[in-house]
Amino acid sequence: MRRLKCIPPPFHSAANRGPGEEAQLLSMPVSGSVDSQAEMPFEKPGFSATRPRTPRSATVLIQARHTLNYTYSRGVFCEPVTIRLRPRDDAFQKLVSWTYSITPEPVGSSQFRDLEGNLVLRAWFEGLTEFLRIESQFEIETLCFDPYQFLLTPEAAVLPIRMDAIEQTFAGHYSRSTNLSPRINELADDLQRQTGKQTTRFLSALTNHLHASFKVIHRPTGEPLPSEKTLSDQSGSCRDLAVLFCDVCRAAGLPSRFVSGYCVDPDDDGNHHLHAWSEVYLPGGGWRGYDPTQGLAVADRHISLAASRLPAMASPTSGVFRGTGATSELKATLELSGANP
Repeated sequence: MRRLKCIPPPFHSAANRGPGEEAQLLSMPVSGSVDSQAEMPFEKPGFSATRPRTPRSATVLIQARHTLNYTYSRGVFCEPVTIRLRPRDDAFQKLVSWTYSITPEPVGSSQFRDLEGNLVLRAWFEGLTEFLRIESQFEIETLCFDPYQFLLTPEAAVLPIRMDAIEQTFAGHYSRSTNLSPRINELADDLQRQTGKQTTRFLSALTNHLHASFKVIHRPTGEPLPSEKTLSDQSGSCRDLAVLFCDVCRAAGLPSRFVSGYCVDPDDDGNHHLHAWSEVYLPGGGWRGYDPTQGLAVADRHISLAASRLPAMASPTSGVFRGTGATSELKATLELSGANP
């Protein structure tokens, strides 16, 4: 039996792979929709700013069903599968209920938090199977009506931000930049000059720049592209823009991480998809989301599943299967309801 390695990044396809190629367990279309509320205000140093929004209730209650159906060309043995489909439960979203089902039934499973605080389900199996079905259902209440409701510490109002020694120890993992191209650093420097190195202005300007200057493409398979590639092409999927956003932030010394989840608003065809955006750690404000694909600060229209410095560690599923010459195909569906204001 030949072992086919499968450590999928978010949105990676498993379909139509030949013998000896990587067999991926995850494939989900990526939304390329654009939110009409693209403009974000410049903010006073150290203070939050409020953007006018359509009046609605302070919370939004959402129900979702997300199903992944994997089929294999012949019987395979599934190695333990890691699943990150349970939404986070924090100050921005309240998880009312979550249930899941896995078929065939695993012989064992466990739930735990990983090193970055994500809720993880790990399941393991016996015997051969020609399919694997994972379904996640949840009801969640989004709580962040105003994404600018925070007060920066004075030391964080201007770039480079300053933190105390303990905070910096943890934040360094997310702000450390490695092998950034000169063009990434130049973009970060240009935006800092344009915004007077004001932290909140910089983040608003970066979000708006990527939204206005880059073409959003539908690329449902593959790892996030290198930031230099996305910058050169002036286009990318939501996960490509999220990675670029993080790298530009790190070039400016801001801790940032990749987030996988869902956007409540459907695409132009009325479909919902897995989505990706970025979060930046702001002293006094904590982790704050920015969505360059839609050109806005993240509020009550996003549902986060997992976040990590490395996109692969926020992948909704990962695992491997074994089977000589076996190929796999994935069909995924996502239903969201109760999201209208």
